[in-house]
Amino acid sequence: MKAPGSECLKLQCNEAISNLASNFNLRHYIKHATIEMRSGNAEVAAEILSKHGAPANPAYFTLYKEIAGEVLAGQQDGYGEVELKDFLLKLVVGRCRLRAPRMNRVELASFKPVSG
Repeated sequence: MKAPGSECLKLQCNEAISNLASNFNLRHYIKHATIEMRSGNAEVAAEILSKHGAPANPAYFTLYKEIAGEVLAGQQDGYGEVELKDFLLKLVVGRCRLRAPRMNRVELASFKPVSG
Protein backbone atom coordinates (compact mmCIF):
# COMPACT_ATOMS: atom_id res chain seq x y z
CA MET A 1 0.00 0.00 0.00
CA LYS A 2 1.36 3.39 -1.03
CA ALA A 3 1.29 6.42 1.20
CA PRO A 4 -1.22 9.08 0.13
CA GLY A 5 0.40 11.70 -2.07
CA SER A 6 3.51 9.61 -2.73
CA GLU A 7 2.88 9.62 -6.49
CA CYS A 8 2.49 13.38 -6.45
CA LEU A 9 5.71 13.77 -4.47
CA LYS A 10 7.51 11.45 -6.88
CA LEU A 11 6.31 13.51 -9.87
CA GLN A 12 7.41 16.73 -8.17
CA CYS A 13 10.85 15.27 -7.47
CA ASN A 14 11.22 14.06 -11.05
CA GLU A 15 10.18 17.48 -12.35
CA ALA A 16 12.69 19.23 -10.05
CA ILE A 17 15.49 16.90 -11.18
CA SER A 18 14.55 17.48 -14.82
CA ASN A 19 14.63 21.26 -14.31
CA LEU A 20 18.05 21.08 -12.65
CA ALA A 21 19.43 18.98 -15.49
CA SER A 22 17.95 21.35 -18.06
CA ASN A 23 19.47 24.40 -16.31
CA PHE A 24 22.84 22.65 -16.10
CA ASN A 25 22.73 21.84 -19.81
CA LEU A 26 21.79 25.41 -20.74
CA ARG A 27 24.67 26.80 -18.67
CA HIS A 28 27.01 24.35 -20.41
CA TYR A 29 25.84 25.48 -23.85
CA ILE A 30 26.13 29.16 -22.91
CA LYS A 31 29.68 28.54 -21.69
CA HIS A 32 30.50 26.66 -24.90
CA ALA A 33 29.04 29.49 -27.03
CA THR A 34 31.04 32.04 -25.01
CA ILE A 35 34.28 30.12 -25.59
CA GLU A 36 33.56 29.92 -29.32
CA MET A 37 32.75 33.64 -29.44
CA ARG A 38 35.96 34.57 -27.61
CA SER A 39 37.90 32.36 -30.05
CA GLY A 40 36.52 34.34 -33.00
CA ASN A 41 33.92 31.76 -34.02
CA ALA A 42 30.71 33.80 -33.78
CA GLU A 43 29.00 31.61 -36.39
CA VAL A 44 29.70 28.49 -34.30
CA ALA A 45 28.42 30.26 -31.19
CA ALA A 46 25.21 31.17 -33.06
CA GLU A 47 24.89 27.56 -34.21
CA ILE A 48 25.22 26.27 -30.62
CA LEU A 49 22.51 28.63 -29.37
CA SER A 50 20.32 27.84 -32.35
CA LYS A 51 20.54 24.12 -31.68
CA HIS A 52 20.22 24.19 -27.88
CA GLY A 53 18.29 27.38 -27.18
CA ALA A 54 19.04 30.82 -25.86
CA PRO A 55 17.82 31.38 -22.31
CA ALA A 56 15.89 34.63 -21.88
CA ASN A 57 18.19 35.70 -19.08
CA PRO A 58 19.44 39.32 -19.11
CA ALA A 59 22.82 38.08 -17.87
CA TYR A 60 23.42 36.60 -21.34
CA PHE A 61 22.15 39.52 -23.43
CA THR A 62 25.64 41.02 -23.86
CA LEU A 63 26.85 37.71 -25.28
CA TYR A 64 23.89 37.57 -27.66
CA LYS A 65 24.59 41.15 -28.79
CA GLU A 66 28.26 40.33 -29.42
CA ILE A 67 27.40 37.21 -31.40
CA ALA A 68 24.82 39.09 -33.49
CA GLY A 69 27.24 41.95 -34.18
CA GLU A 70 30.06 39.64 -35.24
CA VAL A 71 27.88 37.45 -37.45
CA LEU A 72 26.33 40.46 -39.18
CA ALA A 73 29.72 42.20 -39.58
CA GLY A 74 31.27 39.10 -41.16
CA GLN A 75 30.94 37.75 -44.67
CA GLN A 76 27.31 37.45 -45.64
CA ASP A 77 27.83 33.93 -46.97
CA GLY A 78 24.82 32.30 -45.32
CA TYR A 79 26.91 30.65 -42.61
CA GLY A 80 25.82 31.98 -39.27
CA GLU A 81 22.98 34.21 -40.43
CA VAL A 82 20.37 31.43 -40.41
CA GLU A 83 21.55 30.22 -37.00
CA LEU A 84 21.56 33.79 -35.69
CA LYS A 85 17.99 34.32 -36.86
CA ASP A 86 16.93 31.02 -35.34
CA PHE A 87 18.44 31.60 -31.89
CA LEU A 88 17.17 35.19 -31.73
CA LEU A 89 13.69 34.00 -32.68
CA LYS A 90 13.83 31.38 -29.90
CA LEU A 91 14.97 34.09 -27.50
CA VAL A 92 12.09 36.41 -28.40
CA VAL A 93 9.52 33.61 -28.27
CA GLY A 94 10.90 32.56 -24.88
CA ARG A 95 10.57 36.12 -23.57
CA CYS A 96 6.97 36.30 -24.81
CA ARG A 97 6.12 33.06 -23.04
CA LEU A 98 7.51 34.47 -19.80
CA ARG A 99 5.33 37.57 -20.05
CA ALA A 100 2.12 36.43 -21.71
CA PRO A 101 -0.33 34.60 -19.46
CA ARG A 102 -1.78 31.42 -20.87
CA MET A 103 -5.51 31.49 -21.38
CA ASN A 104 -7.87 28.65 -22.03
CA ARG A 105 -10.96 28.65 -24.25
CA VAL A 106 -13.32 29.46 -21.38
CA GLU A 107 -11.30 32.53 -20.41
CA LEU A 108 -11.04 33.66 -24.03
CA ALA A 109 -14.79 33.20 -24.54
CA SER A 110 -15.50 35.46 -21.57
CA PHE A 111 -13.96 38.45 -23.36
CA LYS A 112 -16.45 40.56 -25.23
CA PRO A 113 -15.42 42.93 -28.02
CA VAL A 114 -15.61 46.61 -27.18
CA SER A 115 -18.08 48.36 -29.42
CA GLY A 116 -17.16 51.81 -30.43
